[in-house]
Amino acid sequence: MYPGGATGLGYPEGAAEEAPPSPRLGGAPVAEINTKLNKSFILKTQALILLSITTIIKN
Repeated sequence: MYPGGATGLGYPEGAAEEAPPSPRLGGAPVAEINTKLNKSFILKTQALILLSITTIIKN
């Protein structure tokens, strides 16, 4: 076969179906970034709920 796979871009055979890591996002896969966003969103939501509860209790 060809040295760089069928694409000639250095991807192994059969890797054309999988999307390569996006260079604009620093090379991290999109799914990894989504989980990080979800974690921070969950933490912010938890903090907001806790703040609301303490405010209600104080009043």
